[in-house]
Amino acid sequence: MVTGFQKIKKFQRGVVRAYQEPLSDPGGWHPSMSSMEFDGIESEEAARLEEMFSMEEVYLAISELNGDKAPGPDGFPIAFWQFCWEFVKDEIIGFFKDFYERGKFVRSLNSTFLVLVPKKGRTDDLRDYRPISLVGGLYKILAKVLANRLKKVVSKVVSPTQNAFVEGRQILDAALIANEAIYSLLKGNEAAISGLSINLNKSEILPVGRVEIAEVLASKLGCKVGSLPSTYLGLPLGAPHKSVAI
Repeated sequence: MVTGFQKIKKFQRGVVRAYQEPLSDPGGWHPSMSSMEFDGIESEEAARLEEMFSMEEVYLAISELNGDKAPGPDGFPIAFWQFCWEFVKDEIIGFFKDFYERGKFVRSLNSTFLVLVPKKGRTDDLRDYRPISLVGGLYKILAKVLANRLKKVVSKVVSPTQNAFVEGRQILDAALIANEAIYSLLKGNEAAISGLSINLNKSEILPVGRVEIAEVLASKLGCKVGSLPSTYLGLPLGAPHKSVAI
């Protein structure tokens, strides 16, 4: 006899298994990057990244965070740390000092609640939910402090053609441009069949990153060279290729 409680437990185990594999590291083989060359930063910049955390930069990071967010497993939203700073600052700075000296933190610090948010009104399948992770306040503060340090040097190591995870750039830019290029190739003979053709006088080449031959290509095609940001079907598209701030 299967009770309602047993059905609930079986459902819970199924949900856990569905997300456990993609969110876990099975170990084994990983691609090696030892032969790849990356841009570097100056020794002075590297030294600043490894300086002891100051109370001012920790407080700045807390102030920049959105306090009105759902709390994680610790039960404290960011608003608590913001409003109670005078009472908890010594404990927070002590945590940062311990992290600086040991280079690690207790495993429970980045424990998360995985919450399933419905994508639509009626949900019939697990794929109808979007998983979000609710992390603890101290982990958010630590991540923000580290991000504030990194963004001072990230322009030295991030490629100008990088689109994702960089403020001022859109992750879909490259996909949209690639999609348009493929579509143009597939529909290359459509003009001869339909009697329609592209008005090159109104067309632009939008180079992504530094394209030295953009003017040559435009001359060959009989169109103009545009620049990002631009618009596509009335929607904003892209940002200046030198925009690398995060």
